Amino acid sequence: MNLLVFDVVGKMAHFRNIASNSSSLTYIFPPPTTIYGILACILGIPRNAYYLKLNPQTTFLSVGIMKPYRKLVQTLNYRETFECNNYYTQIPFEVLIPDRHSENLCYRIYVSMQDRDMYSHLRELLETERTLIPVSLGTANFIAKSNYVGEFSVTEIPRERVIGVSSVVNLENSRVLGFEGHVKVVTESMRYSFSAGRSPGRMVTLSYVQCGKIKLKNDNRFFDITIDNNQTIICKL
Repeated sequence: MNLLVFDVVGKMAHFRNIASNSSSLTYIFPPPTTIYGILACILGIPRNAYYLKLNPQTTFLSVGIMKPYRKLVQTLNYRETFECNNYYTQIPFEVLIPDRHSENLCYRIYVSMQDRDMYSHLRELLETERTLIPVSLGTANFIAKSNYVGEFSVTEIPRERVIGVSSVVNLENSRVLGFEGHVKVVTESMRYSFSAGRSPGRMVTLSYVQCGKIKLKNDNRFFDITIDNNQTIICKL
């Protein structure tokens, strides 16, 4: 199987955590629904029109965090606009910004599609650095740029144990067997997909290993990919 690999780069990001209420908290990486939206922007598919074309049944997705980040909380002023009210309120708003040693946030996206015509169209747009609708990292004002890395073949890992996964891991059907070294894992519960009419799909638990290594039982979701002579293990979301 071949995958298209590209980076989404931007100065700031906010991926709204659906469990937050009075404060707008953010996930540390884009949820699958956000990545489908990024693909739809590149392909020029309008909002609410891509849910049957881009979903877990039709699209292979994986995502990794390529640059260190930090969180920053700002307070935003909101104004009530219904019925000409002049009511204001302040809401804490959490954003992701680059670490002090980085200039940008960077997320690496791995994608393949059952629809080969759509796959070829996406590859052409990425190669020519075109997006038919502007791409953002979450909210519309956090404009981002896509940088094409290339097209690579991947091999499913046959062994029973996997160590050192570089992407976000879907722990739904995976079992943690052990740890190596000092391990820090961030786990997020997020929306997996939308169905027709923007009906919310099921929730999924995704994790990212920030440091150290975890040993996982291989459930046929892990793949080897080599980019710039560096072998990487990624997990299908």
